[in-house]
Parts: sequence; C-alpha cells; structure tokens
Amino acid sequence: LVYFGGVDEHNLTSRAISAYKALNNPDIELDVVFPMNSIHVNAINKHALNCKSINIHSNLKTLAPLMNNADVSIGAGGTTSWERCCMGLPAITVSDGENQKMTNNKLAKLGAIKYLGEARSVTVNKIYDTLLNLISSPDKIKEMSKSAKELCDGNGSKRVAGHILESFNI
Repeated sequence: LVYFGGVDEHNLTSRAISAYKALNNPDIELDVVFPMNSIHVNAINKHALNCKSINIHSNLKTLAPLMNNADVSIGAGGTTSWERCCMGLPAITVSDGENQKMTNNKLAKLGAIKYLGEARSVTVNKIYDTLLNLISSPDKIKEMSKSAKELCDGNGSKRVAGHILESFNI
C-alpha cells in the first residue's frame, strides 16, 4: 500500500511506484492512494500505465480495507502512522514535514517502521532496497507488525475519555 497523504508535495508516490516496478515481481500487488487533484496525477498515472498489478485509488473515505489487505505500507509519517500501527501494518516511512521527524525516529527505534529520512533525500533506490530487504525477510515483517500493534491498540480515545470523566467523578 502506497499513501503519502493528501498533498505529496515531493511526488514520493511516483518514487515508490518506480521502486515497486524495479522489483519486477508481478505476484506482488500494489495499491496506490492519492487525491485526483494532486499536482502529480499525470506522473503517477503514467507510472502505473500498463501495469496490471498496480491498483489506483483516489479520494477514499477510509484506508482501513486497503490497510487490512496490505502486508507492507509505504508512506509519510504523519497521522496515518497511528492508523498503520493500530492495524499492525509494517511501514516504510518518509518525513514529509518537520513535524514528522520525531515520531518517525521513535517508531523506527521501537521497530514498528523502517524510516528512510526526509522526503528530499529519499531516492527510488533507497525505497527499492528497503522493500527488497523486507520481502526477503518475512520474519522481519511479522516482528514489525507485532511492534506496531503493541504501540497502538486503537482504544486511546476511550482511555482519554475515561480519564476525563473520572476527573469529574462521572
């Protein structure tokens, strides 16, 4: 699954598609999500053209079904990081903004993601090498999934609400 958020200013989606295509493994399907109003829509569609194993999705209400079907995700390290963790979806991530660096570094140290660095420094080869490494190590994918799930169980809002109600003796 490839999803770099609603903007993808650096066209990381095209880099991820190029890395996937370099794997030359039609048995692996790729779901790509990006907004139809993206400034990179032509480049992304061109990369996906004539590749039956690439599925393009736009303007989805939720990523959950695609995340549930995916073995690995490639994307930005924003809010979607917590959704991926909750789903136990191992991720290859990139910081698409200053606000994502700390979270990406921490999630990488905890084993939930492979962090490639800042958007401007991430190359097709870097994504390809990381994908190839994970594909060659199914146990690593399982470890990452376990680490991700241990970090985020999806019940945080219930716990916060419980603490708030408790503080008011409700």
